[in-house]
Amino acid sequence: MIRFVRLDGRAVMDAAKKIQARGAYVCRNEECLRRLRDKHLLRKALHTAFDEEALAEAEALLTEDRKEAPNG
Repeated sequence: MIRFVRLDGRAVMDAAKKIQARGAYVCRNEECLRRLRDKHLLRKALHTAFDEEALAEAEALLTEDRKEAPNG
């Protein structure tokens, strides 16, 4: 799961899951992130404007996951 939090009026990714703030979790796959963007679910959950930077960070995390995954 990837955690996002509302911090200073915007959504940010909380990779360490330690930021003390209102948070929302999303499953760790591309389909969930696409749905999150298309339906503005993060904005609704955190009551803030969606931050494209946070989504870009999460997508980069998924790219890293794919690179580290064993082939087979």
